[in-house]
Amino acid sequence: MGADWVRFKVQPGADQQELRELASFVSKQYPHERWIVKPSCFAEDEATRAQWQQSVKRLESQLLFPKGDLDYWSHTELTDPPGMNLEVALCGQERIAPKLSDVDSCRVYVISHNPVFPIEWRDEAYRIILPDELRYFYDKWRGYIEDLRAGLWRKFVHDLYLFDRVTDEHQQQQFENLVDLARASLTRTNAWCHKEGIPTIRERILQFSAVDRLKSIREATPRPRFEDAVRAQPETSEQLQKQAAYWDLRQATAIQIREWNRLVPQKWKVRFPVKIAFGDFLADADSTWLKSFFTWCEELLDKQYGLYLWA
Repeated sequence: MGADWVRFKVQPGADQQELRELASFVSKQYPHERWIVKPSCFAEDEATRAQWQQSVKRLESQLLFPKGDLDYWSHTELTDPPGMNLEVALCGQERIAPKLSDVDSCRVYVISHNPVFPIEWRDEAYRIILPDELRYFYDKWRGYIEDLRAGLWRKFVHDLYLFDRVTDEHQQQQFENLVDLARASLTRTNAWCHKEGIPTIRERILQFSAVDRLKSIREATPRPRFEDAVRAQPETSEQLQKQAAYWDLRQATAIQIREWNRLVPQKWKVRFPVKIAFGDFLADADSTWLKSFFTWCEELLDKQYGLYLWA
């Protein structure tokens, strides 16, 4: 199961102060385990877990959900890709995709997995947003995205880009695989391990050690903090030099992977890491899914809905 926001309204007569306290506690102690940076306030002791379960039940008893309860299969979700006015195939039959006004839920990932947002905001997205809080978050998210489209926050978003690239787990794994397989082939007696070209590319891989070079870049790349960002500050030559160093490493390693794969059996081949240029990264600010989510939020604001975290 993923992490969803489900629209809801508050039961008439509900105590607003109690709602805020319950929503805050449930959000802070939600055991979804999807944070980029795990919050220090999260507690795993049995007493807190028991209190959390009770708080969830109390909170849900004061909310109204569109289909009566939290049943994933009965929800109409804002999908990715959206296709809000297209015909889509379902079980061999065609149906018209729902109107935004009929959408009940959306993956939290529309914000939490979008790398152009500040890391703090992406983690913060895993929360319950009460109806009177939605305007604040909507304005914050949309205002930031409009700034990015206008060319602002350039230094900060370049910092986010490099941090995203050097901490990419798939890339790290492929770099490790390349070095590990090259090293493992030293002790193999298979005929292919001694064919022409293998010793040369193996030595290049082991001497170059892409995984160690990536680690050095990663250790020199601190996690960007939005509190330190300046809205109108442009990217710097130092940032561009750091990005060039990363790309030199990636390109050199990709060449080694190509040479290695050309000579080894199928099960010894290494996958190429995903290639994401800065322009590709920044394009997430203009995704169709995000645009549809903002339009859906406008519907929710107009009808006084909140967003309930269900993960």
